[in-house]
Amino acid sequence: MKKILALLISVLLFLLASCKKDRNNYDLDSSALPPNMSYFQLLKPNGQYLSLVEMDSLKLFYINEDGERQYQNPMEGLDHPQHLFKPSASNPNDIFLDNQGVVLALYVNGRGVVHNTWYFEQMDGRIDTLYVESEKVHSKEADNNSCGCVNPFTVVRLNGKDASIHPNLRSVLGKNIYVLKP
Repeated sequence: MKKILALLISVLLFLLASCKKDRNNYDLDSSALPPNMSYFQLLKPNGQYLSLVEMDSLKLFYINEDGERQYQNPMEGLDHPQHLFKPSASNPNDIFLDNQGVVLALYVNGRGVVHNTWYFEQMDGRIDTLYVESEKVHSKEADNNSCGCVNPFTVVRLNGKDASIHPNLRSVLGKNIYVLKP
């Protein structure tokens, strides 16, 4: 019995040492890092950004396994029926972004890829396709990337067209704002 117990303790110590070694080598503790907050400036076909009324009516959804539109995210505790917020809802100092047609989508790859393809439902019924890819980086790299997060975006497209990063606007926290042109 003592030999079995000693063997089990040895295996447990080995496993713990291996986990610690992996953690030190990869340092992927994403719980210590903020989620990737997705700021989007969605432009109209004429190049103007959305009004406050249009922003309030804008909805973001994905298609679930049953082929149905999913407007709420079951993975998060902060559900919002449209997945979208005005930037000032997250940080009152970002109120200037509200007036620039910028929306905040906390659920788009915030803590990793759950869905790559999302859809914006416009007030007039038009639907635009948002495609987003992100990569998981080590926490040391996260300090140096533009989002300061563990899941920076690598691809952002609207209706198949690459998004650009706004040259002048940033959130108060320094987050990029992706300009989406239909």
